[in-house]
Amino acid sequence: MTGSAPPFDSIVVLARPRGDGVRAAVLADILGDDLAAALARSPRLRVPCAEFVRPYVKSELSPEEIGRALNVRAVALCTVATANGSVDATVELIDVLHEELVAEESFLVSARELLALQRAMARVIAPEFTRWQPVMTDEDVYARIVQARAARDAEEALEILDGIDCPVETAAVIVEGRVRARIDGARAMLSGVRSVRALQLRAKLAFRFDADWPGAEEALRAALEQDPYSPSTRSLLGDLLVATGRPAEGAPHHRLAAELMPLDERAQTALGFADYFGAFPLQAVPRFRDAGANDWLVRALLAGGDVVRARDAAGTPFARALVAAFARDGVYAAPFGAHQRALLFSAAGAAEEAVACLESCGDDARFFAAVEPLFLPLASSPSFSALLSKIFPSASHGIYPARNRSGGGGL
Repeated sequence: MTGSAPPFDSIVVLARPRGDGVRAAVLADILGDDLAAALARSPRLRVPCAEFVRPYVKSELSPEEIGRALNVRAVALCTVATANGSVDATVELIDVLHEELVAEESFLVSARELLALQRAMARVIAPEFTRWQPVMTDEDVYARIVQARAARDAEEALEILDGIDCPVETAAVIVEGRVRARIDGARAMLSGVRSVRALQLRAKLAFRFDADWPGAEEALRAALEQDPYSPSTRSLLGDLLVATGRPAEGAPHHRLAAELMPLDERAQTALGFADYFGAFPLQAVPRFRDAGANDWLVRALLAGGDVVRARDAAGTPFARALVAAFARDGVYAAPFGAHQRALLFSAAGAAEEAVACLESCGDDARFFAAVEPLFLPLASSPSFSALLSKIFPSASHGIYPARNRSGGGGL
C-alpha cells in the first residue's frame, strides 16, 4: 500500500474489468455494486449508488474527471481479471481534489474468496472498516451468483442458482429471461419483498406477463418511496405512463432519469418519448438529434410527415430501410428484429405482416404499440385491435390508451 487514506467525506467506486472476458465484466459489476452499498453504510461517507455510476464506468473520462462530475472527493478505482479459477484485482484510491494516488493494493484470490476480497478492498478505501460486513455473507452463494450472471442463457443461470437461497436473484433471471414456465415461482419469490430491485421486478412481471398495468405502476411508485432518485425506477415509470397514454405524466420521470444519468444513451433518448408518443413527434426531433439516436430521429420526422428531412437524416441501415418502406420502395426486413420489422411493414402499408411481427415481438417495445404514431395505418386492422386488447385488457383494468391521432403531423 502507498500512503494512508485521509478522511474523505465522499467517494465513488469505479469497478472495471481487465480484458474482454464476460466473467470479469460480471464480477466487476457485482464488486462495484456491493462495495458501494457497503461503504454507504458509513455515517461519514457519501457514496453515489452504483446505478448512477454505471454509465461512467465505460466512459473514456479519467477517474478524476468522473469524480468531479459526481461531486465526490475521492475515487476508488477497482480493476478485476479472472483466469484459471483465480481473481486478480487491484484497488487504487485517488484524491480527486489534488489528483494524486493516495493508496494502492493488489490481490490474488480464488473464485471462492470473493467476500474476503471485498473486505480487503474496502479496508484500503476506508481503513477504519475493521468490522465491515459485506452485503452478502455466504461465499458459495456469492460465487454462484457471479457465475449465474455470466451464464449463456436463463436456463443455465437457473441451473447454477438451484438449491441456494437467493430468491430475488432467481426471480430476476426468470423475469428478465422471460421463463414463462416458472413465472408463478418468481411471483412467489417476490411476494412480500419490498426492496427496490424486488419492486422493479414485480412491476416488470406485472406488465410483461399479467397485463396488469395498475399493479406495475403501484410497484414502481412503492420503489420510488424507498429511493426517489433511482434512475431505472424513474425510467420504467416514465415508460409505463407514456405507454398507457399519459405522456405528460411520464415526461418528468424521464427528465429526472436523464439528469441523473447524463452519459446513459437510453435515458437521454427517452427525453423525447413524451412528445413522440404524445402526438407531437416533430417536437421530439431535437431531443433525439442531441442524443445521437438516429433511428428515433428518423421515426419522429416520418411520423411528423417530413419525409425529405427523414431521407436526408437517415444514417443507419434501419433508418434508411424505414424511409424506403415509407416511400413504398419495398421492405427490406431480413436483418432486423421483430419490432423493427413491424415498423417497416406498417410504414409500407402491410398491416397483417406488421401485426404478425408484433405478436412475435419479445421485447418491451410492443407495449408502446397503442401510442406508436407509425402504427396508425394499423388502426383499421382487427388483428391489431385484438393485440391491443391483450396488452391493455380494458375490461379488467380500465386502462386503454387513446391512440395518437392528432397533433404534430402524422401519416
